[in-house]
Amino acid sequence: MSNNYIPMHSLTNAYQAQNLLQQQRIYSKIVPTPKELTQGGCGYSLFVKQNVEQARTILQQAGISK
Repeated sequence: MSNNYIPMHSLTNAYQAQNLLQQQRIYSKIVPTPKELTQGGCGYSLFVKQNVEQARTILQQAGISK
C-alpha cells in the first residue's frame, strides 16, 4: 500500500505533479499523507494506483518529487 504514495514538498508541488502525470496519462490523486509515511513536509502525497515507478521517474526527472 505505502508504495503507491509519493510524498510532496508542498500542495503546489502536488498539483504540478498531478498535472505532469496527467499529461503522461498516469492517473493520480492528491491525498493526505498516511501517518506512517509522514516525515515532515506538507502532509500531502500523490496516490498512484498503477505505473507507480514510471510516475516516480517522471517526477524525479522534472525535479518535483522528494
